[in-house]
Amino acid sequence: MSHLETVYLSMVSLKAQPNFTGFPNLKVLDLRVVDVSSNDFQVVLSGCINLERLSIVLCHLCDDIKVSLPRLQHLHVSHSDINKIHFVSKNLRTFVYDGTMEPLDLSESLQLRHADMRFPPLTLEHAITELPRAMPHAENLNLSAYLQLKVLHLPESVSKFSHLKHLQLKLGLSSHSQDNLLSLASFLKAAPVLEDLDIHFLQHSFPLQDFQKLPIRSLPPCRHDHLKRVLITGFHGTRGEIELAAHVADNSARLEHFIIDSAMRGVNNTWLMLRPEGRDMFLCMARENARKYITGKVAQGARFDVI
Repeated sequence: MSHLETVYLSMVSLKAQPNFTGFPNLKVLDLRVVDVSSNDFQVVLSGCINLERLSIVLCHLCDDIKVSLPRLQHLHVSHSDINKIHFVSKNLRTFVYDGTMEPLDLSESLQLRHADMRFPPLTLEHAITELPRAMPHAENLNLSAYLQLKVLHLPESVSKFSHLKHLQLKLGLSSHSQDNLLSLASFLKAAPVLEDLDIHFLQHSFPLQDFQKLPIRSLPPCRHDHLKRVLITGFHGTRGEIELAAHVADNSARLEHFIIDSAMRGVNNTWLMLRPEGRDMFLCMARENARKYITGKVAQGARFDVI
């Protein structure tokens, strides 16, 4: 058993025995629907000093985990009941998480290149204050969430994504959140060296129209001197979308390419059962709003595409 390099366990109960000596050659451990206590789990992991890949799926430990795995490079935690996740893994490069927001500490993972996180509901405050503290060294972050923005608010955080260069947001939004999208500018303040920004809106909405006579709000200037490329998909020309896009364009003097795409990615585009001609009319209005409100704010020399 000590020579094992890969172990997949599913639908079993795991308990560390008193004479357990570990798996010194184990590199891959995949646990799915495993019944194990937090203490036994940490005992097992402490005996896997050469572990490189760890997956924890549908495992309910109902307690904190704190483990040192110096060679761990890939960590995947999905739909597991863990009160707090604390891994001391300086070589961790990839972290994948799917579940509710729980305390997380990967602050010692100095080599963290990519984090992919999915949350059912998530508040902007948690995203801005907790995630930078948990993963300050992350360079790429893909964040998928159903985000609630009840008011226009820009939460501040002491911690920053000080190494984050690529940010992708896939956002489902409640109807009352549509008008408060300017709050998402908080992500830019929390990531001072960001170079690439992708925002994918996954919610149907209707374009701002002149007869509504709604003012376009703005925030105080906040320079994003490293931002080079911005992509916004699912842009339907609402006031909130216009305000956010205008803020990004207006404060990114070194922007090279700004793309606004009215189509939604990976979402049913039936547009609330509209006929094709009705859908095309609304998408045309969305593109017109992008050109009307954003074109003059994009940095001189930057390419601006409306699709």
